[in-house]
This record gives sequence, C-alpha cells and structure tokens, in this order.
Amino acid sequence: MPMPNSADPLALLSKSNVPDENRGHSGEGWTRELEPLEHAFQPIVNIHTGVCFGYEALLRQVERTRFPTIQEFFDGMHRQGRLQGADALLREKAFAKFKTIPGCGNVKLFYNLDKRILENGTPGFGPAGRALLGGIARALERMDIHPASLVLELTEREEAGLTLDVREAVRGCRSEHFKLALDDFGTGVSGLQLLYHSEPDFIKIDRFFVQDIAADARKRLFVASMVNIAHTLGILVVAEGIETAREFFICREIGCDLVQGYFVQRPTLDIGELKPVYAQVVEASQRDRRTRNLSDQRFVAERVEVLDSISVNAPMAEVLNCFKNTKHVALFPVVNELNEPLGVIREAELKEIVYSQYGRELLKNKSSGITVRRFVSKCPIADLNTKTEKILELFSRGESPEGVIIVRDMKYFGFLSAAQLLKVIHGKNLELARDQSPLTRLPGNFVVYEYLQDAAQDLEEAYAVAYLDFDHFKPFNDKYGFREGDRAILLFAEILKRELLSDDCFLGHIGGDDFFAGWRGAAPDEAVERLMRVLDAFRRDVESFYDPADRQKGYIVMADREGQMRRFPLLTTSVALVHWPRTKAARSVETLSRSIADLKKRAKASPQRIWYATLDEPLQAEPLLDGLPVTEVNSNRSEQ
Repeated sequence: MPMPNSADPLALLSKSNVPDENRGHSGEGWTRELEPLEHAFQPIVNIHTGVCFGYEALLRQVERTRFPTIQEFFDGMHRQGRLQGADALLREKAFAKFKTIPGCGNVKLFYNLDKRILENGTPGFGPAGRALLGGIARALERMDIHPASLVLELTEREEAGLTLDVREAVRGCRSEHFKLALDDFGTGVSGLQLLYHSEPDFIKIDRFFVQDIAADARKRLFVASMVNIAHTLGILVVAEGIETAREFFICREIGCDLVQGYFVQRPTLDIGELKPVYAQVVEASQRDRRTRNLSDQRFVAERVEVLDSISVNAPMAEVLNCFKNTKHVALFPVVNELNEPLGVIREAELKEIVYSQYGRELLKNKSSGITVRRFVSKCPIADLNTKTEKILELFSRGESPEGVIIVRDMKYFGFLSAAQLLKVIHGKNLELARDQSPLTRLPGNFVVYEYLQDAAQDLEEAYAVAYLDFDHFKPFNDKYGFREGDRAILLFAEILKRELLSDDCFLGHIGGDDFFAGWRGAAPDEAVERLMRVLDAFRRDVESFYDPADRQKGYIVMADREGQMRRFPLLTTSVALVHWPRTKAARSVETLSRSIADLKKRAKASPQRIWYATLDEPLQAEPLLDGLPVTEVNSNRSEQ
C-alpha cells in the first residue's frame, strides 16, 4: 500500500483504528507505524551490592518512523487523541520483552507513563485511569508477570498537572499492587504535589542534580535534602544518570538506594548483555574507604529484631490473631508478595474498630471489604549497609516513634527498634573512640593507614596526600606547658576542618603534632592552594598563644636537645605533599612513606615550608607547580 503524502505522519493512523483497552488491537496503520519501535533496557542496581534491582524500558528506533524524536512522537499522538492506544501497544511490547529476561521474576520493570494518558476525553475510553489500569492488569496476567514487578514512572516534565484523573489513577495503582515512581524528580513544577498526593515507592533524582555533584556543594545539599525527605516517608531513592565513579561515591555517601546510568551500563536492545550483578559497582564500593567499614552493618545486624511480617493480602482475622498471640508486640511490618516492606500495621490503629460493637466480627468478615492495606502506615526504611548515623537521622525525622524497617537487597530483613538503635549508636561510638584521637576526634593512625591502603588499590583515581607537622613544637611545649601545647594542636585541627574538610578530603591525626590529609581526584595545584591557606591561618592565629614580649620578638629562647640555649621561631607548620597519579598498577604505601620522610626534611629547610613530589613511572623530572620546590620520587630514585 502506498504511503500517504502528508506533512503530519499521524495521517497514517485512522481514528477508527484506535485500540480499545477492552478488546484486541487492530488496524494496519498502527502496526506499520509502531512496528519499528523497540525498547532498550537499562539496569537499576542496588548502590551497596551491585545486584540488579530492575530495568527501565526506554523507547528506541524512533528514527525509523516519521517522527524525529521520541518526545515529538508522544506529543503528536497526544494531539491526535491516539496516545492511549499507542501506549497500550508499546506497553505490550515492553512486557513481552521483559518476560524474556532470565530471572525476570526477581527484578522489576520500570515503565514510563505519560500523565496525559490519564486525562479523560479520548473517544471510546471512558474514565481514562480506570481503563488504563485495567488494561495493564490484564496484560500482566496474560504474560504471567506479577503486578508488584511493575513500577509505573510518572514524570514532572509534562505540562499536565496533578488533575483529579491523575490523582484517582495514582490511588488505583495501589489497588492493583503496582509500584509507583516519580521520574525526573526536582526538575518540574508539580514534583512536591505529586510526592505528597501519590505517596510513591521510588523517586528518581534527575541527572541535572547528579552531574558534577562531587564539585558542587549546592547540588549535594539539594540531593541530600531530597533523600532525607524520601527516606522519612519510606520512599527509596534512585540516582539517575550516574556516569563517573566520583558521582557514584557521592550519591552513595549521601544515602541514595539505587543507581542508574552509564557508570553501570548503557541502555541496550540486547537482552543477553544484561547482568544479575554489576562488578564495577561492587568494586567501586569496596574501593571507597568511606563504605568499607563493616562495623555499622555488624552492629545493626546484631541488634535488629526479626519480627514476623504480615502479608498485605492476609485476612484480617489472621492479623488479629498475630496481635493476640504476641502481646508484647505493638506493630508488625507489612510486606507484599515479593517480601518488600510496605510499612507497618499498629495494634493501636485497629482498636477503634475492634472495640466497637460488632467491630471484631466486621474485620473477620471477608465480604466487608476491609483489608490490611487500609491500616498500613508508612515507616522509615533503611538498607542494612546504611551508616548508623544516617539511620539515626532517618529515625529522628520520621513520624514513627517505634523504629526503622531494615532491608537487605530491598527485601524485608528485620525491625530496628528505638531502644536497639541507641545500643547500635553506643557500640559504634565506642569503636570510633578506639580508632580516633581523643584530643581532636579525628581518625587515628589505624584509619589513616587503611585509607592509604584503599588509595593504593584505587587505580581509577589520582590522589594527593599530605603529611603535616609543627615546626619547633617542643620548645613551645617546654616553655608554655602541655596545656597550651594541646590548645595549639586543637587550633590546628579546627583550621584543618574549616579549610580542607569536604566530600573528597580525608583528615587524620597521626599523633602529637603530626596530621594527615588526603584528596581523591584532586589536582596537585588545588591541594597546594588549600594547604597554603592552612599554613597561613595557623601561623597567624597561633601568635595569640605567646606572651606579648615573645610575639613582638618573633622568637623564644629555650634549650635545644643538646642543652644549648638558642632562639626558636614562633610555631609554623611544614608539609610534605605527594601526588599519586592514575596508574595501571597498584601503588606502594611503603614507597609513599619513604618519600614523605624525605620530603619532610626538605620542607622544614625551605622558606615555603612545603615540598611536593609526584610518584610516577617513568620518572617525571619537570616541576608541575611553578614557584614551589619540587622533588620527583619513585621506587628507584629518591631525588631528581
């Protein structure tokens, strides 16, 4: 059949061929126009374990139609009143392809839903939301896909607001047991309204906030706020568009639950390229020194209470028996068929009905229509790998005074009560006290060495590490006493925190007047600039610790180590700075230690009080920073 000559490709599609959700699809025009379209799948994985949680279906091959872009395809369908029918056909394609994934019963399908589909007014559809949800339910049943495996994504980007149709359809998702996600969160005008009214299971933070998040403090603040709000409401957070290891590390540190983007895998049309576990996520988590401390997981696992869960489909008579047989329990976690927590059911919320006349009989009567879902309350949810401080913060923001639901791989693991959470925090604090300086509260020797070991194995990032110690500290201590010496150490620690501490900087107190700083991914000149601010601030502020006479002279007179009286300048700090560039082979902590020992001597003898080296193979002989003394060090040669 010849193609019609029309400026509008929708002339190909006769309105008489629009498929009704209540009958089979028909019409050759629809088949020809939509046939080239196919879905690519992009994995969404657990940010802690790298285990695949689900796949987002993304429409591809639109260039093979007469529409230039995907957005124009959907906009055109909407203008012609064919959006519902086209979406129904494409949805069937996505479901059928999802069904071919090995182990699809253990993962979820994230499917984008245009809010405009939910608007009434399309001929032949009736109430749009009811028709849509009914069609989805029937399609899933035909393909033997569990309803809880489907996550419908609503986006903020479309102009359609939070209409009554949209709100009714969102509520209908609950009755059909579908999950709901808010896509592109943070970029639209109706996001908070959607969050409030829809009570989604997931929010997907838009790529705008993730891009360059490691270098943008404002984006970190925005994302952290979104995560805190979501977790307080029992909502899981997906970080979209993760492309680099640094973006991954920051999103994981902030508390995102799931990750999606090129860092994991690009969207693929080939089902065979999809994996159950993504090694790069596992390896990145193991490399990240901030996430390798297993004590948090151990403390939480030891204290979590394995409360029996109640199925959302359980008869109310069974729920009443659970409370009757376990009188010391005031609530039970509620899970769906996939053992994913939906919230909690409290005995107190049943009492109003139970103690009313005929209330107990009413609850036990299946024909009453009263179900467990009616009594489910949201409860904060945290992954077993979450830091205890984050769990405490989540608990303190939530409305549930009882505790937090703990999940492992997004499945119900147990319940951490308020009392047990306090014990977890206490145990964590005791362990931290053993691994940090009692004076400055900075990580101590053991943690610093652990940081260096992790950095040595991280071949994808460059590192800058600095060793800082005071000049002429012993004479100052001898004259002014240990109390003033401790004050000087505390002053320096506060300056370090103020000038250096950030998401990419690690600080440590090795002992006495010796300190450590490390940067992942920072350029050497950035590190030098920050360190110079530290040296200047300490030299200026520590002068107030001296008597006016000594301050005016600019020195003190004390005996040296041999007992000879001599002048000692006022306190300053020397810095040995080493750059570890990216490499294809593991770095050596021992080589670094030898280099720092050599650089310390040179720094103390130089006017600038800072010496810089790069450890590299082959040896780099040219200075990288103008105006600074440079020595090039590696395992074969100690000086250039």
